[in-house]
Amino acid sequence: MCVQPLLVYRAREGEDLTRDKSDPKDAVIIARLAAGLHCYEPERADAVWARLRHLGARRDQLTTSATAQVNQIRDLLECAWPAVLGASGSPFRSASWRAAVAVVAGRCAGDLRRVRRLGETRFTAAVRRELPRWGATRPCLRIVRAVFAALADPAGVTAHRPGALERVHLALGDWRDTRARLADVEARMAAVAMISV
Repeated sequence: MCVQPLLVYRAREGEDLTRDKSDPKDAVIIARLAAGLHCYEPERADAVWARLRHLGARRDQLTTSATAQVNQIRDLLECAWPAVLGASGSPFRSASWRAAVAVVAGRCAGDLRRVRRLGETRFTAAVRRELPRWGATRPCLRIVRAVFAALADPAGVTAHRPGALERVHLALGDWRDTRARLADVEARMAAVAMISV
């Protein structure tokens, strides 16, 4: 394990020990840097690995955004329409659930009865049209029916429902776009990794 001299110099500056340099004090600074994992084995970066590191940083950024979007959608639904979260065992992993919620959020304008008046057959047809945008072709009818049944559940803060479901609609769009960008970055990383092998 190696601590870069520049890190030691900057740490010494941060502690205002620039004029008071001694081996014991440098040893304490180096130990503190090593304990905080601010050390690394120096290596020469080549173009392939540098690109892979930058793509990895982008992937981390997109993963953080996607996680935040899922958390926001979950929080909004827990407040405004909690019954829909029970329509699937893993709602955010289910393309059928995501498509069904996108249909509801895009059409209801805060009034779940508007979508319920479509009827189950027309609702299922709308979900089938939405499904390819979520990467699937065949809906899980059990989940679609459960989402449709959840439209009749009165639980939730109805005063917040119009605004919350509008935000759900917007966040679902953001999440879908983030997932597409994440898939693109992961494909690029796989291509770079294949080149380097």
